[in-house]
Amino acid sequence: MDRRDANEPNAAPPNRAVTAETPLRVLALTNLWPFHADPSHGAFVAAQMRSIQELGVLVDVDFVNGRSSSWAYVWGALRMLALNVRSDHYDLLHAHAGHCAVLARLQWRSPVLVSYVGYDVYGKPKADGRITLKSRIEAAIFRQLARVVDGTITKSARMEALLPPAARLRNTVLPNGVDRRVFRPMPRAEARRRLGWTPDEVAVLFAGRSDWTRKRVALARAACELARHEIDNLTFRVCEGLQHDVVPLWMNAADVLLLPSLAEGSPNVVKEALACNLPVVATDVGDVPQLLEGVDHCRVVPVDAFVEEFAGALISVLRDAPVRSNGRARTTHLDAAVIAERLVGIYVAVATRGTKPPRRPRWKM
Repeated sequence: MDRRDANEPNAAPPNRAVTAETPLRVLALTNLWPFHADPSHGAFVAAQMRSIQELGVLVDVDFVNGRSSSWAYVWGALRMLALNVRSDHYDLLHAHAGHCAVLARLQWRSPVLVSYVGYDVYGKPKADGRITLKSRIEAAIFRQLARVVDGTITKSARMEALLPPAARLRNTVLPNGVDRRVFRPMPRAEARRRLGWTPDEVAVLFAGRSDWTRKRVALARAACELARHEIDNLTFRVCEGLQHDVVPLWMNAADVLLLPSLAEGSPNVVKEALACNLPVVATDVGDVPQLLEGVDHCRVVPVDAFVEEFAGALISVLRDAPVRSNGRARTTHLDAAVIAERLVGIYVAVATRGTKPPRRPRWKM
C-alpha cells in the first residue's frame, strides 16, 4: 500500500519510531472523505485533518469507501488487524463515525479516539421520523463502544448525553470548525453574476444530500411552495455534489439557508452559512439552538413542526431579504484554526494514554 497524507487517503504506517521530540503521528480512519463520485462527501473531515496538519501533526488517512465497494469494510478490518503486528505504530488512531470506530478497535497498539458525527449515536431516522430496528441496534453498539476506546468526541452536548455515563468522563464536546478564509462574505450581486442567477430572485438554499430522507428535502420544497404565496420570485435551489470551495459562492448568492433535518450532530452547513452571514431557518437538532442564539434574521423550528410552520419561518426571514445576518461576528470561536488547537490538545492527552482528555469543555456563543 502506498504511503499517503491527509490529502491522499489510504496511508501505510510510519517507517520510524516516535519519540517525545517528534511530531504526533496520527492515522485518521474514516468512511467520510471526498472522492471522485462525490467531492462533497466528508468534506468537513478532510478540512479538519488539513487544519491539524497546519499545526505540525503528521496525518495519514485510511478511507474506507463503503459507497464504492461492499468489501471496503472487510479490507479496512484487515488493515487494522495488520497494525497489531507492525514493527512501529501510530501515536493515535482517530476514527470518524461509529462504523470506523469498530474497525479501529481491532488494533490495540495505538490509543483510539472516536469522533461521533450524529447518526451513529441517534440512529438514522426515516422521512416520517421512525428509526429502523437495524439502525437502532447499530447506534446502541456504537454508543457502547465508547466504553472500550481511549477517548471520544461528540459534536454537541445532546450527543454526549446519549453515551454511557462512565464514558462521558472521557468525552469532549467539540464541534467541527469552519475555514473562515474560504467561507466568508462577498457581495451578493457578484456571487449571483458568477453563478448566472437572476438579480431579482429570492433564493432559498438547501445544501446537503437530497437523497437522504432524514434531510427532508421534500419538506423544504413544500415549505417553499407555501411561502411563494407571500414572497414573489421565490426560487428553491439545491446545492449538492459540488466541490467544497464552490459552496461559499452559493451561500453568498442565496437569501436564506433552509435545514429541515430530523437529526444532526453539529451541522457544518449551518456554521458555514453563518460564516458567510447567510440567514438560517433550521430545525431544533444538535447544537442548532446554540449556534443561532443571538444571530439576527434566523429562526429555529421544532423538529415535529408542520410544513406551514416552516413556511412561516421562511416568510418572516425573507421579508427582510436581502438583509444578511451577523453570523460571522457571532461564530469566531468556530474558526477551524481555533478548533484545531483544541483537537491537538485532545490528541496529546489521549496519546499519552494515562491522561484523559480535558473534562467537559463547553463552547459558548
